Amino acid sequence: MSRYSFKLPDIGEGIAEAEIAEWHVALGDVVEEDQTLVDVLTDKAAVDISSPVSGKVVELCGAAGDKVAVGGVLIVFETDAHAGANADDGTCLYTGCMDEAADNYDPQANTGDQAAICLYTGCYDDMASNYDAQANTGDQEALCEYTGCT
Repeated sequence: MSRYSFKLPDIGEGIAEAEIAEWHVALGDVVEEDQTLVDVLTDKAAVDISSPVSGKVVELCGAAGDKVAVGGVLIVFETDAHAGANADDGTCLYTGCMDEAADNYDPQANTGDQAAICLYTGCYDDMASNYDAQANTGDQEALCEYTGCT
């Protein structure tokens, strides 16, 4: 058995991404070639995406409402039919905070702009005695401490 990563095909000129509207399969389902997998929405149309292979669903790369880039992995199958073809190259990309120290750490995340995604509660006023260079969120009035003349 091998894994087959099915990537969102180019579904129209000028389309860069599509939103997952509804999955018609679930993890563990065994699907047949040409079976409808998912409905996606673009800014131009609603499109049914069918399976290019027969196999068992081992990964769904997004939930309803998530956007997937054209060429991004949509679903991963375990299959005999295409052994060696389109070998799994890291499977799904999950955008989220990968830093365990962050307030919003997501153990499933494996991609994303961490500086923009991760939230760290602490004092982020560099004039405070307890300034935390990593902090980017929190009630500054309650968190920051100031020493010296007032």
